[in-house]
Amino acid sequence: MTTPQDIVETHAHFMEPGRFHYPWLARRPDVDRRFTDVDYRIQIGDAKVAKVILIEAAARDDQAFDEALWLASFATGLPEIAGIVAQARIERGAAVAEELDRLAQIDLIRGIRRVVRAPFQSDPDFCVRPAFIEGIQLLRHYDWCFDIACGPADLSNVITLADRCSDIPLVINHMANPPLEDEAHALWKRSMRALAERDHVVCKVSGLPVHLPAGWDTETVSPIVEVLAQAFGPRRILFGSDTPVQISGGGFLRWYETMVTIFAAASEDERQLFFGGNATRIYRL
Repeated sequence: MTTPQDIVETHAHFMEPGRFHYPWLARRPDVDRRFTDVDYRIQIGDAKVAKVILIEAAARDDQAFDEALWLASFATGLPEIAGIVAQARIERGAAVAEELDRLAQIDLIRGIRRVVRAPFQSDPDFCVRPAFIEGIQLLRHYDWCFDIACGPADLSNVITLADRCSDIPLVINHMANPPLEDEAHALWKRSMRALAERDHVVCKVSGLPVHLPAGWDTETVSPIVEVLAQAFGPRRILFGSDTPVQISGGGFLRWYETMVTIFAAASEDERQLFFGGNATRIYRL
């Protein structure tokens, strides 16, 4: 097996708490520090990362545009930056068009993300409110995808959202944070398989280490990834890390090497799709 080349990292965050306010950092003091291009290069080591998608980091809503501009400013120092998924208040419905138009001035924007899960949102039906769906549907005018950060409890609503926005590519972040407990995990599997029946839905294989016990290994992760690989197929799963959020769970290289091991039995074409080809297509890189 050849080592993956031209890797597309689909989920990295740059953050500067001294400049932007990230409310969730109160729950994650281990991540509460500046993290930018220099730090990211250290994290990836010798991995052949050719392109990076920077994902908004759930800064305060009124800072979304400034955060997107700040992220775009790193493209000079890190030419691998190929796209940005920015934040917008999709729940504003038609009124969010003013935010989207402003973001469209930034050439690197490839999509919009909104975190819909608790504790970020107190409304359990946040992502199926009529205005939210109306806001998602506006993305077709920009040829953007929608990244959704959800949890297992949100999957029923995410399926409804997917059905009502069938022409918008929907990117599930972090495998919808699969629970490890038997009963909850079984429900997660059923829900993800149902969601995968929608051809416009894809899934990032990312962000899991922060939910795993300290001694996790390939055997811990492989059954979870296998569920997704079978459900979504080789053309609808994407490699991502969630750096720096997952550093406490082992960091980029540990996750990357685990994925290389898990996908060693796949065909060369399937590995190329997972580590870069699918992201290139979905994010129009």
